[in-house]
Amino acid sequence: MIITTSDIRHITPPTLLSSVIALGLCTAPQMAAQVQPKPALVDSVLTIMKGDLRPAKTVLDNKGKEVTIPATCAFHHVLPPGKKALQWDMQGNVQIDIKNNTCEAAFEVGVPAEFANVVVPLAAATNSAGYYKVWWTEPAGATVASAQADIQWQWEPLMCATYLGGGYSDFWNTPTGWFLDHRGPIGSVTDLGCSSAGYTGSTFLINAFFPPCTPLAPMYLNFDPVQVAGTVDGYLDGYGSSLAQGPGLCYLLLRPHDTIVRTWN
Repeated sequence: MIITTSDIRHITPPTLLSSVIALGLCTAPQMAAQVQPKPALVDSVLTIMKGDLRPAKTVLDNKGKEVTIPATCAFHHVLPPGKKALQWDMQGNVQIDIKNNTCEAAFEVGVPAEFANVVVPLAAATNSAGYYKVWWTEPAGATVASAQADIQWQWEPLMCATYLGGGYSDFWNTPTGWFLDHRGPIGSVTDLGCSSAGYTGSTFLINAFFPPCTPLAPMYLNFDPVQVAGTVDGYLDGYGSSLAQGPGLCYLLLRPHDTIVRTWN
């Protein structure tokens, strides 16, 4: 499978987002039972994707301490009609050019092995559902945290995308030091032209215990936003920004991934 510009296209759904920064190595005894190394992506290609530069901002943690989130890069991850799933594994770090207001990153894009032989029928008018998921892994392959937005919608080319339902869920591995600081706005989103309907959410996590992080030097993992939209012509668009950062350098040990899966039609 060759991913073309028609497959990975930019649309403009309401407030949609991928992953940012950090590639590395770590392991922990508490995570051993969860380690399930992912098989290689099927028919994968390497592609450079340009994203939307999001400005730096300041948030408050649960103790009222100001945390500065640096400029991040948000990517659209698009699944065309007739395809079951795609996954994007970031290669290296995001390149940010604040002066020119641009950002980009390299991704390995392919079909997750478990969906390699799944055929999705095309339809002229249909109800569809799917999700966009962002997750971070440590080097042995265990998931340390994730966030997912789900959407159900009705679509018909040249008509409207109608919202039927959605949801947002997140996960963090508590035994390895993660805890929830706060969640941001969560809910449905529909653009003014009814060309897409979606669901969005955000999660802010802290880890103050996983070596080399400490209570005085924690790391932060910011999912903001994680949003999925179904379009009037049957595309699924995942739009998100996920950033690992902090004075605690354990964030350098994590790697981000994105996937979109069509759960029906």
